[in-house]
Amino acid sequence: MLHPPLEFSRIVSLGAMCQVAHQIQRRYGPTPFNPLDWVGTSFSALSKLFADDGTHLAAVDVEVLDEAAVNLSYGLNYYHEFPRNPDRVPVITETGLTVCRRKMRRKHLHFVKRIADNERTLFVRLLGHHDRMDTDYKTPDPRPLCYAEINELVRAIEKRFPGLPFHLALVRIPQLTKLRGDERLDNRVIFHTIPPFQHWKGDDGVWDQVFDLYRIKSVELVQPDVTKEYLHP
Repeated sequence: MLHPPLEFSRIVSLGAMCQVAHQIQRRYGPTPFNPLDWVGTSFSALSKLFADDGTHLAAVDVEVLDEAAVNLSYGLNYYHEFPRNPDRVPVITETGLTVCRRKMRRKHLHFVKRIADNERTLFVRLLGHHDRMDTDYKTPDPRPLCYAEINELVRAIEKRFPGLPFHLALVRIPQLTKLRGDERLDNRVIFHTIPPFQHWKGDDGVWDQVFDLYRIKSVELVQPDVTKEYLHP
């Protein structure tokens, strides 16, 4: 079993859902802009985002699929970016798209600048939703997540931020997400197991058990409006 390093300069959410950003901010306070905070993210989207430097975060290809506003290039669920009608269906307008594009681009540029300082970084991902972000967070994944896919993400981060010392903490609910060890796993990957949760925020005590294994040594400067980063409930 891998023993996680104790100290990092920052902790960064890689989704899959708002729970991770919520739990990080609950434990450590408001955090700097991150394009994946308050956005639903499939696992397969992560490698694409790092590989093309978030080019399509500001794309216009956003459609309503299954009552969610989805960025078709990455499969991101923009859950909080657009207002909803009485049936909870997102209402997408040209004005809303313009606001969303500007916001996502701004957040990504800030994220890249922040990570490029080569400080020790802990990326945290709640596993699940390999190929498509499902708005029902209690749905079991239709297939196992392969070690090869995890290694691909590690390589994508390494290529985009050469020299960055980082680890990838993957939090897994065994009842929902299975793993397939099809190749040797990168030694920067650390698994944590948690029980199923009933509320989107997750269980504070369970997440604290994960966070207790790490120490974040510095507090990053935060924009004054960071707590308003999601626009619509």
